[in-house]
Amino acid sequence: IGQFPTKERLQQSYFDFSDDVVEELNKAGAVGDMCGIFLDEEGRICRTSVSDRIVAVNIDELKSCKQVMAVAGGEGKALSVRAALKGGYINILITDNDTAAQILAEDE
Repeated sequence: IGQFPTKERLQQSYFDFSDDVVEELNKAGAVGDMCGIFLDEEGRICRTSVSDRIVAVNIDELKSCKQVMAVAGGEGKALSVRAALKGGYINILITDNDTAAQILAEDE
């Protein structure tokens, strides 16, 4: 699960998108990605020009899987992890204490 899409963060994740594409993702409300598919805060897929160019698992199919595990943590990941949980894409999460505490605090 990738965090909020900035040019620098995307390059660290091997997405070498132009500034225009990064801006498009931000305008679409992307807070992070799962398997290269960008999600908004509610876990909905952000339909952008990137959607048709990424070769990835169909994350909608993950909802029908009995167990889907994600490993994500570190500074800035809480929002994108929460989006993946809200979208119903994962049901097992391995994370660090700080990220877990941030996710739980947002639910209160």
